[in-house]
Amino acid sequence: MKELIAENNNKRHALTKQNQLYYEDILLYLRLRGGWRYQEQQIEEILLVILDDLLSAQADNITALDYFGKHPQQLADAMLVEIKPSTWSERLSAFLYAYAPFLLFFILMTFIQTVPAINFGKLLFVLVALVLLISILLLLIRRSIYSKKIKFEKIVLYGVSSLGMMGLLLTMIYFPPFFVVSFNNLTSILIISLILVIGCYFSFNNKESLLRPYFPLLLLGCLLAYAYRVPMLQGWLDSLTGTIITIGLLVIGLILSTKTVLRKK
Repeated sequence: MKELIAENNNKRHALTKQNQLYYEDILLYLRLRGGWRYQEQQIEEILLVILDDLLSAQADNITALDYFGKHPQQLADAMLVEIKPSTWSERLSAFLYAYAPFLLFFILMTFIQTVPAINFGKLLFVLVALVLLISILLLLIRRSIYSKKIKFEKIVLYGVSSLGMMGLLLTMIYFPPFFVVSFNNLTSILIISLILVIGCYFSFNNKESLLRPYFPLLLLGCLLAYAYRVPMLQGWLDSLTGTIITIGLLVIGLILSTKTVLRKK
């Protein structure tokens, strides 16, 4: 998969500016349209076929508009019909791959307190809301690619994303207790250790893992969660000074993780 994407990126440099803009719209549309419905490998193979055809046409002084026509969306949809949709097990695997980091961090944050407890009602609600929000945003982005009302689509996109993130934040803060499970110190340590082991496995077993860039934040969160399990430290950690230092360390971890993400790009 990584090789296909790298090949695509390299070949794209040979396109003229006009052809590149035309092709990149198709690329974005197909990747978003594919989503979990099709295997990523199949989508990337289709994109390479289109790119190779376009490069051949460009060599004959034929533009992308003349070669593929004025309706590239119809071309992309027609090519998707020719490939086999992914199975439900593959879609479930893709879902877990995409949202596992969120689940790990959500659960871990509940242990960075004196009395650890997981609000499973909140967890389920936020997860469903997050999936719906991301799905709606991807749909709006996909629709805006070939939309004639680009400015309106962008306003809707920014509005939905802003309101959605505000709603999720308020839900995280004010969601009432529902199906809350508390844990003693020993169970908490075992769960924190399990989160750390899972984080290490997915971060270092796969270089392309979504969790890998955020491992510094995960490690720091686990260390803080362990600290909260030490009775001698609990009083100090619950104080204003302890709270400020805890938040500060998490912010540092987030900054380090963000730098890692930006460096990769």
